[in-house]
Amino acid sequence: MPLKYFVMKRAAWLSPFFLAAFCATIAVNISHAQGQWRSQTSASSDTLLNVKAVNAAVAWAAGSGGCVLRTVDGGINWRKCGTPLADFDNVCIEPLDSTVAWVVSIDAASGTDFRIFKTDDGSNSWKQVFKTDHTFGDAVRFFDKSHGIALGDPSPANYFSVYTTSDGGDSWHRVRRENIVAADTAQGEFGVTACMSVFGTDAWFATASQSKDFCPRVFHSTDFGKSWRASDPIKGLNGIAVSLEFTDALHGVVVDNLGGRWASTTDGGKSWSVHDIGRLLWLRDIRRVPGSSTLMIAGGEADSGYVFESSSGDTAWHSVPLPPGTKRIRSISFGSPDVGWAVGGIGEILRWTIY
Repeated sequence: MPLKYFVMKRAAWLSPFFLAAFCATIAVNISHAQGQWRSQTSASSDTLLNVKAVNAAVAWAAGSGGCVLRTVDGGINWRKCGTPLADFDNVCIEPLDSTVAWVVSIDAASGTDFRIFKTDDGSNSWKQVFKTDHTFGDAVRFFDKSHGIALGDPSPANYFSVYTTSDGGDSWHRVRRENIVAADTAQGEFGVTACMSVFGTDAWFATASQSKDFCPRVFHSTDFGKSWRASDPIKGLNGIAVSLEFTDALHGVVVDNLGGRWASTTDGGKSWSVHDIGRLLWLRDIRRVPGSSTLMIAGGEADSGYVFESSSGDTAWHSVPLPPGTKRIRSISFGSPDVGWAVGGIGEILRWTIY
């Protein structure tokens, strides 16, 4: 599986000494949200890469080996409902409700066979609705049942692979080169799996690079993805922006993978303020709990996961207790102010519940 899936490229220096010191740093504190993460049974032995909640009862997850999981009862039961290509990895899941969903599939060997599958019967069957052999597939997001965006890495090198649909994914049209800012070829700029957000008619995606001097940018569209502009490089973030979320047309957050830094915007992504949670962390996802000011940031090492929470979005971050043995958290999502899910490890699913 390509390293890009896990954003592992820049953390080789994490030594056992550092990990021991880190574990001491994140001694358990009581979460301000007064909630708890509890393990759920997924009946899957695949690595779970992405989760997306629809509401407090319905959530979908995707992962390696063509894996897709779905629950319609709050996670009491997770049904394994894989897509047709078992040798592909599903890196981004996008559900509309309990029956309709799209998933980005990538050839685990080459990383360049980008496909999208759709189900409209609760994953009993899947239809391939998109395919290109020329780029790594990153994300798919839908504004509604008709309008959606698919994101792939630049191909050719300075031309981001962005496609739009207005018929539920039955047909896709690539954004014209003149309608999107060029990728930074000198820095090797690329997209990141599942790192795209939509709200109303607006869409955003963040970029990354393995260059040590690169600072991520956020691309923004206001017309269902048909044209794009880019922010200035976000000084203070490192080369890989791994997660992005907007809660309305103006307010959004983005997090980088290594260093404990994140950024916020109040103008739709034109400008960003960088924040530091005060810990050196290997991060993977950032989400705002619906209906609140609470942010959660998740990540972890290969054999240990962690979630940090802030009720004010400032430097007062607190580690949230996780079940013993939790592996690296790769994705989190909230279906309501009281319920959310986190996935990672080998078929590992955690459910967040306020008590």
